[in-house]
Amino acid sequence: MLINRILQSLLLIVLLVQVNSCITPGRMGQFEPPQLPNPLPSYDVSTTPSNLGRISDYTGLIDSVGHGRILRALDSLNSIEIADIHILLIPSLADQKSSEYATRVFDGWTQIKILNSESILFVISIGDGAIRILSAPELSKSLTHNEIKEIVSKIMLKPFSEGRFADGIVYALNGIGHELVDQHPEPVNGYQDIARHVKYPFVAQELGNEDTVVLSVYIGASGGVLETKVLKGSDYEGFVESSEAAVSNVYWKPAMHHGKAFPMWISVPIVFKLN
Repeated sequence: MLINRILQSLLLIVLLVQVNSCITPGRMGQFEPPQLPNPLPSYDVSTTPSNLGRISDYTGLIDSVGHGRILRALDSLNSIEIADIHILLIPSLADQKSSEYATRVFDGWTQIKILNSESILFVISIGDGAIRILSAPELSKSLTHNEIKEIVSKIMLKPFSEGRFADGIVYALNGIGHELVDQHPEPVNGYQDIARHVKYPFVAQELGNEDTVVLSVYIGASGGVLETKVLKGSDYEGFVESSEAAVSNVYWKPAMHHGKAFPMWISVPIVFKLN
């Protein structure tokens, strides 16, 4: 399952993949939004924005740190020619239908050469509380509707509901990469090598404490661990620290695509269970 390999407000995500101008309907989802600290800026949804970078944020919700993280994730995918991916964030769709607006933006950007025949477009609309996905049938074998649905429901919704917009986008990009790459990161000596490096905290062992910690681990192109994040922690002292040390002390094979190594996040569960 995808969730075993990897991971807001009122948001609408539209993933559009244009291949020979053939787009098929996607799915909708609902989620609870967080409380936004400030009112959203005004935005004219009747026009198609023409000033597009790889990240176009008309909401002001992505700060410079988040912007940089998203760019790094995009650079990682672009370096191995996964797809040409662009992200658009707008405050609201007003009275427009999500499918009509997203298709209009995609078609408009394709005409002015911002997007090409292998592009993926995220349109994120704050204030509509829905997620819609559109994709081309040519991509259905490597990135199915069910897989995209899992990316949204199991990876993106939690950070979005907590107001962590950049995290949600980065996790989604990583999820797309996981579905399209030739080889995912894995320990050189297998996942059992992580278990060999896990040290059971003494106090927890004496008290009979058991738990599972889930880490998000960023494996670099050279196979080293560049960063870890805790996806599921533990109330028992030492479990998280032992997990982070274990994943950092093993040798990793990096993700590969078309013969090129590139950095990628993966989700790693560490189970603490006494025999």
